[in-house]
Amino acid sequence: MYIWQLADESRIYLILYVDDMLIAGSNQAEIGKLKRSLHDKFAMKELGQARHILGMRIERNRTTKTLWLSQSDYIQKVLKRFNMDNVKPTLTPLRTTNRISHKDSPSIKLERKLNGKIPYASTISGIMYAMVATRLHLAYVVGVVSRYM
Repeated sequence: MYIWQLADESRIYLILYVDDMLIAGSNQAEIGKLKRSLHDKFAMKELGQARHILGMRIERNRTTKTLWLSQSDYIQKVLKRFNMDNVKPTLTPLRTTNRISHKDSPSIKLERKLNGKIPYASTISGIMYAMVATRLHLAYVVGVVSRYM
């Protein structure tokens, strides 16, 4: 992320991840100059107003001056990838009163063998991306289940 402080105290934000770029700011003339300068040096496509970036849907309401980020599509992909797309949704994925311990691990040899085929690390990292970007309420459950990977 790069931030340019302009003479009129406004800022331009340039957010870059691999080949995805988002430019935001209130001074449209300066944003135009920046785009032209970047276009002179790099092959770029102007895709218009941002609707999606890095798995996040962007919704903007100019009249109420609000910006809404949603990862619902990304979360559905993660759930589908781990065959959990038909689970019942809940507001609290793990109550603080629930206690998880090594005693909860499978004790039967067949259960251990089946659990060994479940990609826990991939599951946790998929959830962790959503947690960091838009779903902060998942921090507790990610922390708890990460202890048992």
